[in-house]
This record gives sequence, C-alpha cells and structure tokens, in this order.
Amino acid sequence: MLLKSKSVKIAGVGATVPSKVVSNSEVITGLDTSDEWIKKNLGIYERRVSRGPEESSSMLGAAAALNAIKNAGISLEDVDGIIVATATPDQVAPSTACLIQNILKLSNQSFAFDVQAVCSGFIYGLTIAAGMIESTDINNIVVIGVDRFSTITNWEHRSSSFFGDGAGAVVLQ
Repeated sequence: MLLKSKSVKIAGVGATVPSKVVSNSEVITGLDTSDEWIKKNLGIYERRVSRGPEESSSMLGAAAALNAIKNAGISLEDVDGIIVATATPDQVAPSTACLIQNILKLSNQSFAFDVQAVCSGFIYGLTIAAGMIESTDINNIVVIGVDRFSTITNWEHRSSSFFGDGAGAVVLQ
C-alpha cells in the first residue's frame, strides 16, 4: 500500500436498539436508589435489553452498519473493512466483526476485526480506521460500537441502572 494523504470524514451514521424496553422502576426493585434520582443524575429514563440470539451483538451491529451504509450513500460493495468495538462479543472466535462481515455477505472483499477496550473501544476503532484511510488506498471503513451489557450486568447492584444494549455505527471515508 502506498502512503497517501487524505482528509477523513464521517459519511454516514446508523444505530439500532433491541425491542424490549426496561424502565427505571423495573431495574431498581430492591436497590437503594429511585427512578427520580436516576432521571435527575444520570438522565436515563429507560434502557433497551436484548431478548436473545435474534438480538445478539452481531445482529445489532449488522443492523446499525446497514443504517450507516445507507446514510453514507454507498453500497455494501464499497465497504473495505469493518472494525467492531465491543466488550460483549457473541463468542471468543470468530470475532463479532467477522460475524457481521458474514451477515452482510462481505467475506470476500473486506477485512474485519474487533477492538476490545470497553468504553474507549469505539474511539480506538475510529482512530485505527482514520489512520488506515489516511495512509492507504482504503476508502470506506464501517466502525461499529455494540454491546449487550444486560448479559454481563449484576442486576442486584445499584450500578445496574447505567446499562442497556444497543449498537451505533459510522462509515468513515
């Protein structure tokens, strides 16, 4: 690959959330907090929680990616790579990015890998993608942040009110 200099931009944004809505009052049963405190101090009124395999990290990530690709005005064939930031992968291997690559049927034309750095993972993914675009002949990378914290949250702990599930994606060019 040749060294090039390009401006990198976000060309499209997409998101998706699971269908199940969980209110603060459902989460705080038995906890030392209140719906009012959560709303006032955290700004959270409800969260989304995935129901199972049909709302896995890879399925949520693929849906967010499709939205971002559509909003960027590009086709699936234009995607050069996928970077997924997640702390809740569907499995250890293959990576969630590879699962999404398969769902989107991009296996023969693009790279795919996960970045696991919890809260900062999406920023790392953006930085990696920007560097790849800036310095190579790659043009379109989908960066996805997806988590299903409902699968790893201790619902008996006061901090459980912070967490929910969902995915967001951007197309970087």
